[in-house]
Amino acid sequence: MYDQKNLAMRRNSLLLVEDELLVGLSEKQELENRGFQVRLVQSAQEAIHAVLEDQSLDLVLMDVNLGKGINGIQTSQLILKEVDIPIIILSNSYPASTENINQLEQVHLYGFVQKSADTNTLVLSIEIALNAFRRKHKTLSPAITIPEFANTLSDMLYVMDENLNYTFWNEASERFLSIKSEKIIGRNILDVFGDFGKEPAIFYREVIQTRKQQTKVFSLFDDRGSFFIEVTAYPISGGVVAIARDVTERAKNERRMRSLIQQKEILLHEVYHRIKNNLVTIRGVMSLHLNYLHDETAINIVNDIRDRLNSMLTFYDQLSYREGDQRQISVSQYVYKLMDSLNEIYNRDKSITVFKEIQDIYLNYDQLFTLGLLINEIVTNSFKHAFGGISEPSLTIRIVQSTLKPGTIELMIEDNGKGIAITGDSDTFGLFLIQTLVSQLKGSSSLENTKGTSYQITFPAE
Repeated sequence: MYDQKNLAMRRNSLLLVEDELLVGLSEKQELENRGFQVRLVQSAQEAIHAVLEDQSLDLVLMDVNLGKGINGIQTSQLILKEVDIPIIILSNSYPASTENINQLEQVHLYGFVQKSADTNTLVLSIEIALNAFRRKHKTLSPAITIPEFANTLSDMLYVMDENLNYTFWNEASERFLSIKSEKIIGRNILDVFGDFGKEPAIFYREVIQTRKQQTKVFSLFDDRGSFFIEVTAYPISGGVVAIARDVTERAKNERRMRSLIQQKEILLHEVYHRIKNNLVTIRGVMSLHLNYLHDETAINIVNDIRDRLNSMLTFYDQLSYREGDQRQISVSQYVYKLMDSLNEIYNRDKSITVFKEIQDIYLNYDQLFTLGLLINEIVTNSFKHAFGGISEPSLTIRIVQSTLKPGTIELMIEDNGKGIAITGDSDTFGLFLIQTLVSQLKGSSSLENTKGTSYQITFPAE
């Protein structure tokens, strides 16, 4: 059994259970810099063996996620069946699953700390857990007290009972809020702060009732003006302990960043809108110019260029009304809209049956623009040239993620027409453009021209 009498008289020895080695080494170094002895293990089996083997350990810091096998909560259950030792669970977030919550309720833990918490918060949680464990075994050393540690913090730290009466108020709280400890101990939060204390009071009651650590930013006002306080509150026996810090500058910077991002989005939408308008103007000029052309080859070339402009217009039309991240754009939304546009131009009577299978894939701006031009070229060629004399014409477009090569997109466009017959410069240019666009996508293509035309194109998603 652990030597409880000597526990408070020496440097505390911790067992850190963390399956990610780099994270574990970083946490180990931080804690050792704060005066702890730290032993690092990476699995549940190593943790159980270490606790049973090393009688000098005072506390376990247990990562909730230990990779394959049992998790940190289940490992804690097994440890506590054999050894009475304080355990603090470390997690990226509070476990939301019903299974994890039920497991937690069955384990007597001494804390639950988010991994994103700073070292001061983690050290404070360790000190609180160790002192609670010592009180349980009546080995609390008067040389080690929470107030002494709390007063070394640059962050505000205070404790309230379950009725939200202050029981502790550290020196940083005195300095920042200009309220001395003797003026606040024993008083209720609403008595001290009035209406400004109502929202925080609701927050602290929720922490006490749910027994969950929570973080929230509050805005306050005094004769210095407005400022923002970030509070992280932890449920403890009989109340709540909170660590608060001034995040006014961070909040102002975040507000400025949100404003800049909003301005950028407005500017991007305006740019897309102007590009779209310019393309509409160019298309209109080309349509007018067709009235003055009499050479059939020239008319076909101008019509082909105008059709390609339609693909660009569809692309910029989607960007103009799109919210959020402009770097990754939905393939399905764009291609369905492009196909609707091509159907309206070349298949208005719906005599050609069009089949579409398009997965919800996201590509960057450049790739999707090139993909749109490629689809426009192949589908337009099919609509215009493939179906003369075909009784039940059909066209299929399929865009999916490859199951054989992860990160690769497969594009298939096929028709049941009469196949490609290269008869002039325009057709030759169309094939050249298709190959150029495939190369631009860093992809490869194959063409079957026996029972209709079938393009099989693969390219890496970026």
